[in-house]
Amino acid sequence: MDSAELDTFAVDVVREGLAAIASTSAAQLKVNREFGEHIDEVYDPIVLDYLRGLVGAGRVTADLAAEIEGLYTEIERSSAGLTWQEEDLRIERNASSVRRWREMASYLLREFEGQVHAG
Repeated sequence: MDSAELDTFAVDVVREGLAAIASTSAAQLKVNREFGEHIDEVYDPIVLDYLRGLVGAGRVTADLAAEIEGLYTEIERSSAGLTWQEEDLRIERNASSVRRWREMASYLLREFEGQVHAG
């Protein structure tokens, strides 16, 4: 993969990760059961590895990256100790945390799209 292809791939991974969190409970459960194109589960932290590369390439600001990392950190802390079944149940019940993360991911996805399209 050349650098342009890697950049495109990284954008796709971050986009898919944020879109998965921003999606409906049914869509989130589908990702968890069938996997996405680039991610293995709704809250897959692999997104952060690609996000850091985009910051290094100047495609995403460090401030936006910090907000996205903060979302994933909050999710990770909240999910610590949960089985995948408990996590799916929380999604299925559309818990307040899931709704809050969905709203934040929607906002962050819009900001992300604005930056990667501007670059």
